[in-house]
Amino acid sequence: MKKKCVCIFAFVVTAVLTFDLGCLSVLAETVSENQTSEERQQNPEMYEEAEFSLSGYCGREDENNGRNVTYTISDSNNDGIFDLLEIKGNGGIRESDIANPLTPGFGFEYVKNPLPWQIDDERMRLSKVVIGEGVTDIGYSCYRLWYLEEVSIPDSVTSISNYAFYGCVSLKEISIPDSVTLIQYGTFWNCDSLEKINIPDSVTSIRASAFWGCFSLREVNVKGTFIFINEGAFPQNGTIVRVTLPQNGVAFVPDDKNVEISNIVTKVEYMRDDFSRMHISNISLGEGCTLVEIPDSLDGYTVEDVDEKFRTLVSEEGHTHRYNIADVCQICNKSIDTNIPDGPDTWKSKEGIEGFVFRLYNVAMNRDAEEAGLNDWNTRLNTKKETAAQVAWGFVFSEEFKNFDYNDVQYIKILYRTMFGREADEGGLNDWLSKLENGMSREYVFRGFAESQEFSNLCDSYGVIRGNITLSAYRDQNVGATGFIARLYTKMLGRGFDDDGLEYWCRKYLTGENTIEEVATVGFLHSKELENLNLSDTEFVTRMYRTFLNREPDEAGLADWVNRLETGRETRDSLVYGFTLSKEFNNIKVLYGL
Repeated sequence: MKKKCVCIFAFVVTAVLTFDLGCLSVLAETVSENQTSEERQQNPEMYEEAEFSLSGYCGREDENNGRNVTYTISDSNNDGIFDLLEIKGNGGIRESDIANPLTPGFGFEYVKNPLPWQIDDERMRLSKVVIGEGVTDIGYSCYRLWYLEEVSIPDSVTSISNYAFYGCVSLKEISIPDSVTLIQYGTFWNCDSLEKINIPDSVTSIRASAFWGCFSLREVNVKGTFIFINEGAFPQNGTIVRVTLPQNGVAFVPDDKNVEISNIVTKVEYMRDDFSRMHISNISLGEGCTLVEIPDSLDGYTVEDVDEKFRTLVSEEGHTHRYNIADVCQICNKSIDTNIPDGPDTWKSKEGIEGFVFRLYNVAMNRDAEEAGLNDWNTRLNTKKETAAQVAWGFVFSEEFKNFDYNDVQYIKILYRTMFGREADEGGLNDWLSKLENGMSREYVFRGFAESQEFSNLCDSYGVIRGNITLSAYRDQNVGATGFIARLYTKMLGRGFDDDGLEYWCRKYLTGENTIEEVATVGFLHSKELENLNLSDTEFVTRMYRTFLNREPDEAGLADWVNRLETGRETRDSLVYGFTLSKEFNNIKVLYGL
């Protein structure tokens, strides 16, 4: 809300600045009744006058009439801009009443009793806040301080209010003191420059919306061995937040797939219903970790309907079993995330076509062949109705094989054994994984194995014709185009690609219906999905840098583009159009062969 200062205030401040900034302690006149803004007239119940001053009291009124805590605002650089706020004393900072952040037009006009430094004035650009030892509750003291970059919070602070740092868009990093036990609702809402945060071991719970709108947040480092993360605590725009706990830690996380937990801890995923009941949906044990007892209640939620597969039972070896659907312990057996089963070796006593087919049953299907199936596949190869590559395809893409539900690593490893007769080498494994991650299908990977020299050598040893594989999917026709379009999902939409969507846009490009620029703009930039993300100008510009320039924005460039958007000199479309004409984007197209 824009407030007009009376002439007396302007004169006094100007005069004091002229003589001695170090001695500033001037109170301004309150805003007169006849100078109220349009916002105040429209929302009188949410508007209350406040004095702007360079020093004064800001404590709770029930503690010596608020004189228990003082503040000083100063110009640390002597450039005419008030950039430093220092708060000292014993007790809590005075609270302001704020509206729900989802209220239309939510801003300072919706604040009752704003603190003196929350007055909207062009000379007020607080970039640093120092809170002294003895202050116990910071209230909303840092609420919507646009220029705030650095905050010092002492160990005496035990409580940080809801929405305390709401809208501090320039804040990139902050440390919470050990005296705080809870990250409240909306504490860092819309701190969209916040990249990482350290959570002390005293904090055991992160409430809903705590980091909502923090689209740059990637690292959350938890010092304690237990953390409970409420649903919606982190951005829900596809951003993956990596949460790191000490070894053997336990993290309760919502089943929303946007939180990545380090693999040496126990992750308990849950879903919550409308009756404050928590339902455990999955448990993943880190290597060497033992599962703690599932509590009956947690942070106000009642834990119900825990599947028997997730109950604990201490084994004779002393560790805690946790069974998956296949009843394989994740601790005492090989990790099911990376290993594949060893099938029978009946094929070693067979030769020729029968030996080739028996080997497919043993290695790919992890069992011996049944007579009817063996005869059918033998006939297909003997009559040359199908080649070895086509028969292997029949095994790998059968319903029986799909029921193994192998992840990408396991899938590639089983292809090495099936098609090459050896274990995967690290370089080859990573190369194929990269292709899958960049949009190529499992069928594409299979063809790479089936048409290789190694598989040809294997086929020769059994006297079968290798053959070739034909792929019809558009996503498998052009590695570069598919990789670039898959990249649009991650860079622009902030999520992984879906198979149907990827195939659709690959077809649009490969048939000439759309250029690659049109796919990026018409298909993704103007999509309903991107619109629904409601990206701020800062986040939008950042994503466009990542998408079209393949880098993070430099500080000056980001500030310039955001200013252009805010002042109307550029639209989001014209910004993107300029990016598509840049040399950097052309280099990306060359990299992808477009």
